[in-house]
Amino acid sequence: MPRRTGGTVAAAARMPRAPHAAAVLQRAIGNQAYSQVAGAGARSGHGGQVVQRAPAGAPAAAPEGAKIGLTLAAVEKRFQQMREENPQLAQQQEGTWRQLYQVMAEFDKWMRQIQVGYRFGGSLIAYLHGASREPGDIDIDVSNADNMHVLLNHMKQANSGWSGQPGFRGNELLSIVAEFKSLPGWRFDISSETTGFNNPFVLNESMQLDGDAVETGDHISRDELILNYLDRMLMKPEVARLKGDEEQVAGLLRAAGCHTAADVSAYWSNKLEPAIKPGDTRTSALRDALGKIVSEKFASEPMDLD
Repeated sequence: MPRRTGGTVAAAARMPRAPHAAAVLQRAIGNQAYSQVAGAGARSGHGGQVVQRAPAGAPAAAPEGAKIGLTLAAVEKRFQQMREENPQLAQQQEGTWRQLYQVMAEFDKWMRQIQVGYRFGGSLIAYLHGASREPGDIDIDVSNADNMHVLLNHMKQANSGWSGQPGFRGNELLSIVAEFKSLPGWRFDISSETTGFNNPFVLNESMQLDGDAVETGDHISRDELILNYLDRMLMKPEVARLKGDEEQVAGLLRAAGCHTAADVSAYWSNKLEPAIKPGDTRTSALRDALGKIVSEKFASEPMDLD
């Protein structure tokens, strides 16, 4: 279950609802895409607003077609899984999950208003995909380095509703640790998409590299998460060891249906290797790192990754 770093829990009745205005969504995803969304909503009898079931007291989901709706649905699905597997634990943590849902929706609302592309990643999304380690924060990939500065400048405004601590290397803005002032204690670790671990890999999500806002609010895929963890094992082995990246990878593979070395071998060939940019010199090292995990945590038959 995602943990908070402190702060006071606001009562559900006082939580603001956060559906996006039609104009904001239209600007974010473009006129043609918005017309399709609005048309689908009208045909479904919701006037363009498709309300998904969410934890008690959570805001209405974004209109159909907005990626944030899919991300929040993943949060709800994970909580429902907990409710089925451990009802007592789910009852104890329902308020925390409700606040998680709320603060993610508020972040998405703000990012759309300032027109910065982003997606959710890190251990929170790994947990939603089936990894076992409970996340301690909410990781964000912002679409490019320029938009990191846009975000920070907006965050400094008194009425932004957000506070943040930037991290620089020389003149390069590497990270921002942010909090939503109305729900303090939920830490957002924000970094640029183009400087993160995943930059060697093909990105199929609708992240912007330059220009105006795009459809945003998505979350990183299971396959890219696995590659991110393998990449950190190569580039920052001590950090990877301390964070338990090997177990994270194993959990994600099991959640994807891999139970034996042969299963993982097929998964590498069909899913992971095709996601790596052609010519990346680390492909063999990533494969070897995966093989090491398999040899320690899966069935003992040989794993052919050629």
